[in-house]
Amino acid sequence: MNEAWWGKEVSQPQRQGATPPNAFSGASPELVVATRDEVFEELKSRILSFTPEWTNRREGEAGIALAHLFTEEMEPVLQRANLLPKKAFVEFLRTAGVQPLPPTPAQALLQFMVSDGATQSVPVLQGFQVSGGNQVIFETNADLYAAPGKIKELYALEKGFYRSIDPTTTNVAFQPFGRSAKPGAAFFIGIAANAGVVLGPQLSLGFQVEGSAGQPPPVSSGGLVPLPVPLAPLLRWNVLDGATFQPVEVMTDETGGLLQSGVITLALPDEWNPGIPPGAPDTTPLLWLRLQIAYGAYPQSPVLLAITLNMVRATAVQTFYNEVLTPVPNTNGAVMSLSSTPVLPKSLFLTVDDTADISFTQQGGTSGGATTTARRWQEVDDLAQFGPDDEVYVLDSGTGEVTFGNGIHGKIPPPGFRNIVAVSYKVGGGVAGAVGAGKVSGPLTSIPFIAGVTNPLPATGGMDAETQDQATSRGPSEARARGRAVAAADYEILSLRAPGAQVARAHAVPGFHPVFPGTPIAGVVCVFVIPIERGAGPPSASEDTLRAVSEFLSSELAPAGVEVVTAAPLFHRVRVQVSVVIEPGVNRGEAVASVLAQINSYLDPVTGGDDKQGWPFGGTLSYASMARRLLTSVPQITAIPRLNFVVDGVRGAICSDVAISPNSLVWPVQHEVIALAPGDQS
Repeated sequence: MNEAWWGKEVSQPQRQGATPPNAFSGASPELVVATRDEVFEELKSRILSFTPEWTNRREGEAGIALAHLFTEEMEPVLQRANLLPKKAFVEFLRTAGVQPLPPTPAQALLQFMVSDGATQSVPVLQGFQVSGGNQVIFETNADLYAAPGKIKELYALEKGFYRSIDPTTTNVAFQPFGRSAKPGAAFFIGIAANAGVVLGPQLSLGFQVEGSAGQPPPVSSGGLVPLPVPLAPLLRWNVLDGATFQPVEVMTDETGGLLQSGVITLALPDEWNPGIPPGAPDTTPLLWLRLQIAYGAYPQSPVLLAITLNMVRATAVQTFYNEVLTPVPNTNGAVMSLSSTPVLPKSLFLTVDDTADISFTQQGGTSGGATTTARRWQEVDDLAQFGPDDEVYVLDSGTGEVTFGNGIHGKIPPPGFRNIVAVSYKVGGGVAGAVGAGKVSGPLTSIPFIAGVTNPLPATGGMDAETQDQATSRGPSEARARGRAVAAADYEILSLRAPGAQVARAHAVPGFHPVFPGTPIAGVVCVFVIPIERGAGPPSASEDTLRAVSEFLSSELAPAGVEVVTAAPLFHRVRVQVSVVIEPGVNRGEAVASVLAQINSYLDPVTGGDDKQGWPFGGTLSYASMARRLLTSVPQITAIPRLNFVVDGVRGAICSDVAISPNSLVWPVQHEVIALAPGDQS
């Protein structure tokens, strides 16, 4: 609950402003005069008309004291009346389906280590829980067969020659197919395992791909129109079974053919014997995998940073099973609640049993000879769209409350005892899940031969629940989109809803593909994604966030056939050199600190710019705009004799504008502020 703003402890500016905290910041009418001083003056003006005998109206008089008390108590009531426009606007947005977004969970790539004593791959089933510290729990998204082995050798085969790659180094770039990735080039992965060990039936490998200029590579999904590139390479996986190469089926490939980071899962054959690739310099037989370019070519040879064995994706959630819902008091069973929150939307699997049996039974089971008739009810966004026989409910993910129909809109749940059961639901979300590398390390349950688990890379994504003010700010844009991405602005606002992503701002460009910047392509929409700033350099979206936004927009919101490409924008590092004239008697240190704060705030990619909605993509660095911002925001300065921008180390002319490249942003670094006294020259 917010602190009281109606008592005597409120500040004088707040009293005079007549605007309580969290009031709607947009333009709204003032329905009534809401300051105690003005109410008191209006009351005094009526004294003569209603009580002419009241002639002693000095400040110490008892009636005047009562009048002051009345106006003090009336002030918050009138202020609440002035909040009605905001409440009406919020209810309008709620009717249009715009509500605060729930928290989104972070994701991490987990690596499982297997002890040397294992004689076969160890199954780790989907949903296996690992602690990430600070009460954060990660659950694996898929089954994993952790192999008891280690990557011992890596070779790139180009033009018949083997080039050795050190598998123990990390974050050291290498080209798996050499400089010229053409048909016939191959990449070999040698796995060392104890004699007699059986690997399979699956093998999971994590690939970290390096993007251009240190940025993550763009992620694409959807689309029907062919891109203006040569035929994409066809990659084939094989295992070397002794001396013979056998084909291997690819079960999942998140990398898109080594174009982006992700996990590749292979289905291994029943037999896989150690061997030595023909012509390789090795003398010790290993379990070899070969990735070969069958035909086609890469526009640019892929570059890898690391290959890791036994990788699986995990999400910062916790699943609860078979929980009986608790009725909320004074709702006559129309509202029930779950024990844990926040609940991930669309994760609740709820059943309702319409029997007279008063004991808890799972779906499909029996109790006391009575067979259950539990049916699954469907989660919806609004009950108003459904009839009296529709088995639907609305979930408030923040409070965990489940609201059922009233017999007109939605079916009334049947009476019973412990007959409404959450078969399963997931709880999680928030920035707490964005843990650093190596922080996920504690399995909550033990599995034989699993020696440990870790996350080689930092977790990505994870956002806290949206506030009502944030929802109100984006409400008009989302109401205009109507749940479909058609115009560029629709892609930008709907990107914020992508589950598993961390998006603070987005910018959409129709017909633009970052891989082919000079070629307009019909049917392609590029969405530049900016995550929440973490205070460590320009905010660069992770590949997981790019993938989540791309897949969400293309599969759920974009028209059929549209290819959605997500990318991290280019940041230009900007240093501002400025001389300012300080008023006499003003602390120069404080004035310079204020100037630096205003420069950084103005150039911020998320909250900067003239509208405080983030620096505009491709926006020109304007001398006049920067000077105006400083003069209006820092009252201690009276003039700005000199101001120039240094962009990526290149100094612009004094008192002139500097253009930046299209679809890029700026990032403020190490400004230079010279404080001058009146009459000094810069």
